[in-house]
Amino acid sequence: HWRSPAPTFSGFVAGAALFLFAPVAIAQNLWQLNGVPVCLLPECAALDVTIAPDDSGGVFVLYRRDINGNDDLYLKHVLADGQLDPRWPLSGVPATLEPHAQYARDMVADGLGGVYVVWEDWRGGIDFYAQHLLADGSVASGWPADGVPVVAAPGTQEDVRLLPDGMGGVYASWSDPRSGVYKVFATRIQYDGQIAPGWLANGSPISTEPGYSIASIMASGGASGMLIAWFDHRGGGSIYAQHLMPGGEVAPGWQTNGMLVMAGPPSGYIVGMVPDGLGGAYLGIDYGPDFEHDAYLTHFTGQGVVAPGWPANGVAACATTNSQIPRSLASDGQGGVLFTWTDYRPGGQGVYAIRVLPDGSRAPGWQPCG
Repeated sequence: HWRSPAPTFSGFVAGAALFLFAPVAIAQNLWQLNGVPVCLLPECAALDVTIAPDDSGGVFVLYRRDINGNDDLYLKHVLADGQLDPRWPLSGVPATLEPHAQYARDMVADGLGGVYVVWEDWRGGIDFYAQHLLADGSVASGWPADGVPVVAAPGTQEDVRLLPDGMGGVYASWSDPRSGVYKVFATRIQYDGQIAPGWLANGSPISTEPGYSIASIMASGGASGMLIAWFDHRGGGSIYAQHLMPGGEVAPGWQTNGMLVMAGPPSGYIVGMVPDGLGGAYLGIDYGPDFEHDAYLTHFTGQGVVAPGWPANGVAACATTNSQIPRSLASDGQGGVLFTWTDYRPGGQGVYAIRVLPDGSRAPGWQPCG
């Protein structure tokens, strides 16, 4: 009993028009009261729109267009002042024009002005492909026009995610049924489109334990690689984490098949993971016993163990019987974490937030239930 969060889309499509809005803090003269038009008829009817920050105050916009009965993915770049990047074609840049359906799954900046996008691709089954566009909208050297396969293995892969590797490349993780049960795999793709040394073709398994390992999420480990967490069959359903080095090897002190960082969630999903600045991370979890929703946090250290002060099964954002659906978490800039959720408490339904300190206690001044 596990599930993955629905994709988060920004902007909106109305009357076959795509508009974007900027927060007031960064809005400048080209941002309009009712949004900046990004894609309008007769140019396109944009579907499945998502955005990703470009690390310079602007955003990359990814959307699907059905041209000649074929779904393709296109990107545009909106600068911080609301202007469409003049280096990019007004019609957008295709991630691929391969004549099969493609469906966007994730997108991240490359840290050098460009962007990576990954999609579900139906050209030879259902696999994941990726593309790397540079700051000027051109395809990066070494990358084919129709993208590179992240994984092209038997079965239907799910839940692919991307994470910049801090060196111009990107990590990818996903759930894969090739062994007869879904398990988490990961890879690292270099700036030039090649699989990084130390990683297997079609991905390296994160755990070789029997049984499932699914619904992964990643966070940066800085120059020492990346952190990855997932739901695991062990213990009847628990959350494990791993620290992988840039070459795919397990970081010193971490166990080969991951470390237990939260015991017991029988169902749910991991909403997000935020590094704690000391080699560990916080996890936001939709803990779903009996298919209800409860917002939980846990914190593990750079050694892969539950942080001091935190119970083995995490901390509830609000320990009541009503449902709380976690939404997002972010660093508080002081070693702690901010956590938000939708709360269905009687007479007070709405979005709530709480700040939790590194030892698992509530920050002074914050109410017990947000």
